[in-house]
Amino acid sequence: MMVLSVSSILAAEGDIVLLPDDATECSGVVKGATISGFEINDYFGFKDLDLTGINSVVLEAHFYPQGAHNGEAFRIMIDNPIEGTSIGTVVLSNESGVYDAFINPTAGKHNVYFVSSYNTGVPENLQVKKVIFSKAAYEDNAFDNHVGD
Repeated sequence: MMVLSVSSILAAEGDIVLLPDDATECSGVVKGATISGFEINDYFGFKDLDLTGINSVVLEAHFYPQGAHNGEAFRIMIDNPIEGTSIGTVVLSNESGVYDAFINPTAGKHNVYFVSSYNTGVPENLQVKKVIFSKAAYEDNAFDNHVGD
């Protein structure tokens, strides 16, 4: 298991667990115990991550949607936060605290960025606590959780 910082979520062998202190590049955000203060196109990133065998990403965050600001999406970009290649999107649409997404399989070491797509309105409403890149396949069970007509 590759762990760059102390983690309270157990990750499987081969997963990459990252905390706010591990972020090597930030634009427009406040980095401390959490990463917060997102506006549209603000980002945080990590350098030289080996994405070989990585299939999904898990984002742990404090997210409190309110009013017109009821969601957030992070584009996951590699090599450049603006002109790089998008390998996935993490959508935050409820107060679950843990959000996961499929990412396109990508081999080799890359700089990886999480780029904000929306403005949450109040900086305290979104605080990123942890990012886990996982070898586990992403399972979308949203359809299974729908209530029938």
